[in-house]
Amino acid sequence: MANEVGEYKGVRAFNTVFPRKVRALEVTADGAWTLQVLPITKARYWAIKAKGTGPDVIRLTAPLRAARRITLRHQGESNFIVWALDNRGRVTKLLANRVGDYRGRVLLPAGTRYATVEADGVWSIAR
Repeated sequence: MANEVGEYKGVRAFNTVFPRKVRALEVTADGAWTLQVLPITKARYWAIKAKGTGPDVIRLTAPLRAARRITLRHQGESNFIVWALDNRGRVTKLLANRVGDYRGRVLLPAGTRYATVEADGVWSIAR
């Protein structure tokens, strides 16, 4: 879920690919750490625009009834990966998989309720 040198802070989703199930987590660290496991329904709300730095999970108030175009932006040096997830938190579509700075428009499919973001820098998603 995370493999970092130095400080790390981020939000990650797991059990998003059926039928694989994560049933335990192992942490290896040489300093203090905390881990909190919450249901995906506790992801932060995404209305029109979501912004962040680093990995995150965001949610719409309800699944999209129709597909919509969205704009994705990333300012960073490493991977920028965005997945669309359905109401059950299952992966439905890869929206972006780029390295470095990125700006693009993609189609967010009908039925999308959540999105996961993997980023090493500042990012935004706008509907």
